[in-house]
Amino acid sequence: MDAMGVETVGHDFFAEKQPVHGARAYYFKHVLHHWSDEKATIVLNNLKPAMKHRYSKLLVEEFILPDRNAQVLPCMTDVAVMAFCSGI
Repeated sequence: MDAMGVETVGHDFFAEKQPVHGARAYYFKHVLHHWSDEKATIVLNNLKPAMKHRYSKLLVEEFILPDRNAQVLPCMTDVAVMAFCSGI
């Protein structure tokens, strides 16, 4: 247990379905921005069967940059991700 009933569980989200079923929440922090729309769809489709209808929630934490006047650090991170992950 990490904190107050929260347990982190790692797995290969491309190769296997989510191993934890019926959790109250599934938290993806900086996961989807690394992948193309097609790969992100695979990740989400592998999660969907584990989620309990009208109970489970998906929480997604990602950088969302404004079209103009963005702060420097998020922009630098965005450029770095594009540079290092462009072949994924």
